[in-house]
Amino acid sequence: MPLENLNQNNEVILGLGSNLGNRLHNLEKAIYLIEEKVGDPESISSVYWSAPWGDPTLRPFLNLVVALNTKLDPNKLLGTLEKIELQLGRKTGKGKFKNRPIDIDILFFGKTIILQENLIIPHPGISSRRFVLLPLAEIRPDLIHPVMKKSSRELLSECGDDLAVHLWK
Repeated sequence: MPLENLNQNNEVILGLGSNLGNRLHNLEKAIYLIEEKVGDPESISSVYWSAPWGDPTLRPFLNLVVALNTKLDPNKLLGTLEKIELQLGRKTGKGKFKNRPIDIDILFFGKTIILQENLIIPHPGISSRRFVLLPLAEIRPDLIHPVMKKSSRELLSECGDDLAVHLWK
């Protein structure tokens, strides 16, 4: 990322999910903390119920997507989001697929592409997960994926994920 961009507001799109405890409250609390520590949300998708992805024995999730502007650089953003997850009860440890009170993923950081050991942006799972693409296409249907060169709407229409995802309540 060019250094001149670090003092500017950069649009960030985050994916949030919860499948433990009061899932809706967990999402609301995460949005509050994101607003407090990262930046004011510009758009928040509807909440979607989704079958667990990656391990069918997990509990169902509630998911949403948030778009906001931040002055944090990508690594500081990641550290801040990890602290929010811990504050809301997420446990650290091994294993990719777990039940959790909150999960916050950086989906996009403007048009920036980052390939680091601890941070990959755009998130590598976007195009294969309907629970991300449905809320993303709701708030940013014409957003172009900087690597795949397709809009959120196009990625959703091509997604092969057949797990249940629907508007919650």
